[in-house]
Amino acid sequence: NGDKLIGVLRELDETTVRLFSHFVGDVNLPRKEILSLTFVQHARMSVGNILVCDQTGVREFDRNGKELWSYVNNSQYAWNAVKLENGNVLIANTQYNQVLEVTRGKEIVWRMDNLNNPYDAERLENGNTLVTEYYANRVSEYDPQSKSVWQFTRIQYPISAQRLENGNTLIASVQKVVEVNREGKEVWTAKLKGIRPWRASRLDSGNTLITDFNSGVVVEVDPAGGE
Repeated sequence: NGDKLIGVLRELDETTVRLFSHFVGDVNLPRKEILSLTFVQHARMSVGNILVCDQTGVREFDRNGKELWSYVNNSQYAWNAVKLENGNVLIANTQYNQVLEVTRGKEIVWRMDNLNNPYDAERLENGNTLVTEYYANRVSEYDPQSKSVWQFTRIQYPISAQRLENGNTLIASVQKVVEVNREGKEVWTAKLKGIRPWRASRLDSGNTLITDFNSGVVVEVDPAGGE
């Protein structure tokens, strides 16, 4: 159908090509549906460019490492940046206690001030923005007028949050990884031993990927908590 899928080849026979994609997991493709198959020696970015947050601000690079765009105006040490569907960039501007939406022309078209060390920001499908405030001990959903429409505050030092397809929110803090529903009830908690979570992401398989700040490792756990 014209789509391109990049992954690691697992198996190849007369009828099927099996590969692993970091976007969709294990994939089995009938060879008759494949227009072309190309092998590359080194891994490359499979779609688009990459956004990098560092001590200077936010920068965008292509797959060859060429810098294409940057936003460095009072955005040093931003913790997170996400490219939105409209082409703008949503920035968790941590050191300046704000969240910004910036155009390609570097114009601020939306901002939230007076936050408390926002470490993470995610634009939701309903147009609201999910913000994780580290020192405020809260994860909040704000509408376009910056009004809070949902909050979860029973957590210490949250670092990242992900709105799941079931409407719940997956939150990683320095102490735990927890899934909470709209009523603020904890419906799942990762069983972690000796791990200091830094970021968590729910995979399509239903497992959860967790980075461990203490040991410098990444752990994948299933819904029962097994590694």
